[in-house]
Amino acid sequence: MKGYATEMAHRLITWAFQENGINTVTATCLDNNVASIKVLEKVGMHRLQPEGNMLKWAIRQEEWG
Repeated sequence: MKGYATEMAHRLITWAFQENGINTVTATCLDNNVASIKVLEKVGMHRLQPEGNMLKWAIRQEEWG
């Protein structure tokens, strides 16, 4: 099965931006978690400064589809 994680992330971000006061959605994942990195890239999140072995990601509402 492919695509479930990407679809879930997309829907979660869409839902978050429909809520009042939510301007940015963030995420974290381990730097060796290739599957999560691919999902976060597919939904348009951009990588921020890492903290140790954790990658940080964000997308702003104005960047969202």
